Amino acid sequence: MPVESIECPKCQASLTYEDQFCPSCGVSAAAERERQRVFAAVHAPKLASARNWLLALAAWYVLGNLLGVATAGDRLAPLVKQIVVALGLGLCVVQLGLWWWSGRAFLAAAVVSLVLFVTVFTLDAVADPTAIWKGILLKVVFAAGLTRAVSAGVAARQAS
Repeated sequence: MPVESIECPKCQASLTYEDQFCPSCGVSAAAERERQRVFAAVHAPKLASARNWLLALAAWYVLGNLLGVATAGDRLAPLVKQIVVALGLGLCVVQLGLWWWSGRAFLAAAVVSLVLFVTVFTLDAVADPTAIWKGILLKVVFAAGLTRAVSAGVAARQAS
């Protein structure tokens, strides 16, 4: 059987699979293994699914802006089209950075992603009030997905 190495939650000493108690501080190693098993079974799948929402939002930022520019036709000046596409690409890059960061600090990345999402679409609605209803179904789906991501991050943090 391979030797599993875990970290003592109290003193951060290295524990092996065979250890019943931490040799440094005496905390139960079995309890830590059980906590990690529960975390892997319950929280890890939810966090992986939630990370997918952050990645999907990156794609939506760029694809949504490209679709908007394509459907605008001649109503937008060429320079405005370039700016809109650049903003979409910039938001995509930022969101990809948040997705990467979520592998290390999930809750913080999910909260920033949700705040960015709400800010972008609030500014869009201020600039063009009819934009509130454009793509409302996707906006609601992404808002719900990001809210679930934050919720999964909070639950995972409480469990660890």
